[in-house]
Amino acid sequence: MRRRAFIALLSMVAIVTLAIVGLAGAKFAFIGYYDTWAAEDMKEFLDAQGAVTTVIQLCDVGTTDLSSYDLLIVGPDTGFYGEWGNEAGRDAIRALDVPVLGMSAGGASLFE
Repeated sequence: MRRRAFIALLSMVAIVTLAIVGLAGAKFAFIGYYDTWAAEDMKEFLDAQGAVTTVIQLCDVGTTDLSSYDLLIVGPDTGFYGEWGNEAGRDAIRALDVPVLGMSAGGASLFE
């Protein structure tokens, strides 16, 4: 039941995101850490709506070219209590001119 509720929340976030950004061929990056099933579920949902979604592991953010994405989605498992990933990844995201959707504790930690 908990997983189903979480997927419903992810789906609602995705629907709002798609309404704002658009979806036909839009390139999304979903940044996740340990919750790989949620990342893959989000990718599957977004791709079914016409987006092209790439799942990027948190440890790879600092060395990945993120500039080609239309939207970055920061997963809820990427941070907690203001601690987020690594400094190189945080700096890479902040340097971009790309919208960022931060989800739950992970997103909030990135923006602190």
